[in-house]
Amino acid sequence: MESIPKIDIPIIGDIPIIGGIFSGHTVLTYLCWFLVILTGLAVRHSVIVRRLKASGEYPEALSTAGGSVLSMRIFAQVWCFSLCALAGVQLSLGQLSLFTEGMTSGLGFVALAAVIFSRGRVVWLAAISLVFGMANAAAIVIPQDILPPQFAQMMPYVVALVGLIVLAKTSKEAAIRISTPVLDQR
Repeated sequence: MESIPKIDIPIIGDIPIIGGIFSGHTVLTYLCWFLVILTGLAVRHSVIVRRLKASGEYPEALSTAGGSVLSMRIFAQVWCFSLCALAGVQLSLGQLSLFTEGMTSGLGFVALAAVIFSRGRVVWLAAISLVFGMANAAAIVIPQDILPPQFAQMMPYVVALVGLIVLAKTSKEAAIRISTPVLDQR
């Protein structure tokens, strides 16, 4: 299959470390960076995001305010499917130039873990996704004579598992703090 062409940025591409990060990617990679920024701004300043949240968390409140719960849920599904389609195109045509069954190797679990860790915060989701992406890249780059490939391929899942454990521990501590009554100091 013909792959999506990569864009090389002339000046930035010559810088040793930064060039590999910001240059030599497909249009979809740059589009995803733009979508992260756009989503972050939309979460802060958009009414539609508030309606999307309300359609999932408080559908009765959205319905009472005159919004359509069904249309917001359909919009959320279409948005989600569109982003998943972009990810699939990037993986199959942007990186590999082929399609095989099971090519994601279950990394959807890692994406779901990133969403759970971020708790709805776009900046945290981007940072956590970057950490998981670096763990996945390390699994590809680490030579087999240093670490067996099975352990290297396990790295993204181990990072996700450790993150879930940390999240569970912090959630438990937060629940204990919330449930402990504060005595009046008068």
